[in-house]
Amino acid sequence: MAKKTMTKLEEYKAQKAAGTKAAEDFQRRIAQADEDYQALKAKHEALIRESIVSGVDKTAELDELAGQIDAAKKACERRREEQRVYSAMDPLNTITPQDVINAFNNEVIPAFKKERLEPVLERLLAAKLEYAAAVIDYHTAVSEFEDSRAENRAELAQTHYYKFNDAALNTTKETDRYFIKQADINDLNMAQMPESIKSEVKK
Repeated sequence: MAKKTMTKLEEYKAQKAAGTKAAEDFQRRIAQADEDYQALKAKHEALIRESIVSGVDKTAELDELAGQIDAAKKACERRREEQRVYSAMDPLNTITPQDVINAFNNEVIPAFKKERLEPVLERLLAAKLEYAAAVIDYHTAVSEFEDSRAENRAELAQTHYYKFNDAALNTTKETDRYFIKQADINDLNMAQMPESIKSEVKK
């Protein structure tokens, strides 16, 4: 199986993690150099006190320690200089935030649209066309009914005019069930199933 190619964001995260580790390594080396330096200074001071108390000449040892202290001090300076140069060069910083943005806009978005969004949009358009056709068909059916009712009414006296019932949806409850209303749109905009049809959804 082919190895999955890292996204620009993943590369950026890896770069940040590597940079953090490098910074921590430099800080650790500086701390270690400082600790060694302070330990030698403490040892040197202790040896001076020991020489004074004992009256024993420890010049040779003190001179040797002094040399080690100078070397340790220079090591501290070198560690800090190494950190400064590294920070100035910033060799791991090859991917910029703009690179991540460009990859997202030019690669992630088109791929997401093609793989995830476009099929949904096609379903939305199909549903919209079907809904529009059904609404038009409903009004056409109501118009056909009205023609039939008008024909029947015309044959009878006016006293019978209002005895012919209607086939159209006349109550809010009925129209809420079949037509998309503003309340439905509000629910859909919140990614919620409209209250008007929740009872119709199969559990």
